[in-house]
Amino acid sequence: VWAVKLDGSGFLYLSKSIEDIYGITLEEFQNNPLAWLDAVHPEDKERVEKESELLHEKGVIETEYRIIQSDGEMRWLHDRKYIINDDEGNPTMIGGIASDITDRVKAENALKQSYEDMEDRVQERTTELTELNVKLQRQQERFLAVFNSFPEVMYVADMETYEVLMVNKAFAKLLGKDPTGGICYKEFQGFDSPCDFCTNRIIKEQKGKVYNWEYHNPILNKDFLISDKIIKWPDGRDVRFELAIDVTEYKKSEKELKQRAEALARSNAELERFAYVASHDLQEPLRKIQAFGNRLMIKYSNDLDEKGADYIRRMQNAANRMQDLISDLLAFSRINTRAKPFQSVNMKSVMEKVVGTIEPILKKSNGTIEVGDIPDIEGDFNQIVQLMKNLIDNSIKFHKESVPPHVEISSFIEGDMCWIEVQDNGIGFDEKYLDRIFTIFQRLHGRFEYEGTGVGLAICRRIVERHNGTITAKSSPGEGSTFIVKLPLSQEVE
Repeated sequence: VWAVKLDGSGFLYLSKSIEDIYGITLEEFQNNPLAWLDAVHPEDKERVEKESELLHEKGVIETEYRIIQSDGEMRWLHDRKYIINDDEGNPTMIGGIASDITDRVKAENALKQSYEDMEDRVQERTTELTELNVKLQRQQERFLAVFNSFPEVMYVADMETYEVLMVNKAFAKLLGKDPTGGICYKEFQGFDSPCDFCTNRIIKEQKGKVYNWEYHNPILNKDFLISDKIIKWPDGRDVRFELAIDVTEYKKSEKELKQRAEALARSNAELERFAYVASHDLQEPLRKIQAFGNRLMIKYSNDLDEKGADYIRRMQNAANRMQDLISDLLAFSRINTRAKPFQSVNMKSVMEKVVGTIEPILKKSNGTIEVGDIPDIEGDFNQIVQLMKNLIDNSIKFHKESVPPHVEISSFIEGDMCWIEVQDNGIGFDEKYLDRIFTIFQRLHGRFEYEGTGVGLAICRRIVERHNGTITAKSSPGEGSTFIVKLPLSQEVE
């Protein structure tokens, strides 16, 4: 937390925690108010400078950016700057709050990090209030300016009498009145006696620790994320300091997202069952068509004229295409229905198995393949084999006429992800069809030009998604293609 005067006299307030956040001492900040800007990540610096220039126009600016500390560690910050006006409405100070949101960027720790961030912020406010015990008269104006500038709800109440001792402007605006001097459970809840869920007892037992909890206020019809802590009031009594963040929209979005995810999961499950049952039940009549077609050709080929024989060959070709389609559809539906638990996958073994399987088509097409080192990952071994085989099959299938196919497979690690690139010298494609090539049954070429069912790359995408990864491609007509797969090196337990 910081506040700087606009008359050029320097900082009015700098919290000690700013040293930990920026890796810059308070003395450096006092000597150079723009010292924090030197720590901003080079890729974010220009944007942050432009946003800061709009502060006087907008009054409040919130942004997120990366910083690089003196030890080289990169962190994410949420920075809120705002203009503080005097009683006549003239800007006199700029205040700000910089919060470390590095872990929040990682979705799985978002809620935990928000609790920790809140605790830090409440601790900072509590420290300020404690210091006011001996400096209250001299610093009261400054404290109130900072206190009332917060957009979050904050108030102080007596632990014994429940009297509301102080609220910030955000809380008064939310209630539509100033409840100072009233009784908290009457003002905030409309009750005649203390709330059953009052946290006074809990925070007393925690002996100065912050207590975080969630609450839905029926009067305001809003959800809040709340932090409570006991602090000392200037007269020496214990009071409850509370900070509440309105998370109503977040809760609403979270609920809607959960409902949509559940509906999508049900739809996908039903689709998988349908695809499996439909394709499985189609195989028996198809086998009979193939079997009787073969018998006709073997037993009665001499009795058929050329036209009749052609009809039977067409029927057999169509049945074979149908068999391929059903097999691919079954493979697509079994990605989830017959999936195996994730375990360590030796990618060298994967590629040896894949290359051994495709060796006949490599020889037939005079193709070549180069395989670089690929790090081991966690996943379903058989599905990773299927993924790599389909990608290489695709590269070989769509090779240029009279040009032997050549496929290069390379890999590298970025963060906790393994990048695998499959590059070929084939016919390529226009990238405007990028989404289409990964959609089941979608083909860019007729079946008489290139064989296939239009399921192979859809299977690839399904496997990659099951492994919490991504797949895309870069290409242009006549210039070959590069398929890019990103997979986590390690997986969470399914």
